[in-house]
Amino acid sequence: MTVQTATRDVLMPIGQNMTYQDNNGLWRHSFLTDGLPAGMAFSRASAATDFSPTGALQTENPDVPRFDINPTTLAPVGLLLEGARTNAIRNSQAAGVALNTNPTNWSGRGTVAGITTEIVGFGTQNGLSYIDWQLSGTSTAASGTALLFETNTAIAAANNQPWSLSAWYACVAGSTANMTINQRLRMLDSVATDLGSLNGSAMQGALTTTMQRFSSTVTTTHASTTNIRPMLNIAWASGVVINATLRVAAPQCGQNSFPSSYIPTTSASATRAVDLATFSTLGTINFNPAEGTIIAEFEMANIGSTGTQRILQFHDGSASNRLSFGLTSSGLVPLVVSSGTVVFNPTISSVSPNTVYKIALAYKANDFGGCLNGGTVVTTTTGNVPVGLNTLSLGNNGYDTAAGMFGWIRRLTYAPVRYSNTQLQALTA
Repeated sequence: MTVQTATRDVLMPIGQNMTYQDNNGLWRHSFLTDGLPAGMAFSRASAATDFSPTGALQTENPDVPRFDINPTTLAPVGLLLEGARTNAIRNSQAAGVALNTNPTNWSGRGTVAGITTEIVGFGTQNGLSYIDWQLSGTSTAASGTALLFETNTAIAAANNQPWSLSAWYACVAGSTANMTINQRLRMLDSVATDLGSLNGSAMQGALTTTMQRFSSTVTTTHASTTNIRPMLNIAWASGVVINATLRVAAPQCGQNSFPSSYIPTTSASATRAVDLATFSTLGTINFNPAEGTIIAEFEMANIGSTGTQRILQFHDGSASNRLSFGLTSSGLVPLVVSSGTVVFNPTISSVSPNTVYKIALAYKANDFGGCLNGGTVVTTTTGNVPVGLNTLSLGNNGYDTAAGMFGWIRRLTYAPVRYSNTQLQALTA
């Protein structure tokens, strides 16, 4: 078989969406518009959100894949794949809001130390349900207030748990002068005693008239913690003028080390199920069990402090035989396991969220290689190839729903030959 040169063997241009094999058996697919390759099954047991071509939040029905759009640039970013996540805030859509009336389960009206807070507007912007929360007056003491998204006892928690809080914010009138603004989680015990607060980074300098999503991740620190209460916190000094209208939309709180795509709620907490994209007929892609090269172009939405996010995995329905890419807190890790023995498992490089990468994994008995973004090829010259591979899973382990990816796969390329290390560099550059 004649192997294509690296010059010809380039990934498809952005905007195409097709599956094909050339005369050397090279299989390619680009996830940039609205179609999966022939033979790929997709399932998700719940609805889920993504962004439309106009940058508006939208909801996809269960079992519908999400071909996402960057809401700022309106550029397609690929097939969105995520593990399961829960929004513990029961009313993230601000149901029940009216002028000078808090949304159901929320608190945020009144006067504290000379500063009055009111709800002066509400509506929908870019698919996001928002409220406009006005703060005004001259402070009589150094103090603060908060827009609370839940009651004291609604969200169960325990000590030493990571929690992420996110929402969209903007300052649509006045200014953030004289205020310190941050997201906060208050820890509470079983009788709602305040055990202390966990603060995210100050946001006032970053707020503009355009809604942006801000996220904070904190870990509970009190042994008596039984509940948490998420909020937007405002603080000020004595004798200062406060005049701002803050637009707030779509708060989300989950027991995770990073946020995920938005999960709408109106009356109860809700869980978005894992995305499952699977090829169970590898003959469709001319899979060669003896040797081959896998190339993926991807982008991660978030990177956690623990665990693995599996980008893709060829497997036999178990952990005993695998070819895969995964992301850990240490970096990007190709993995080859043959008959239960780890053959190849280097950490190639750390990666950053919201950055596009290209990675290649080449396999052949006693000849394995991995390469990221045209860098140095990491190799090993010992070990057998996995046996009995019959499935390709995207965004998770495949044989269970653990190690879910949180990000986008933009393109896939597979070739039934082990490309040279020089070709691996050229194809991922």
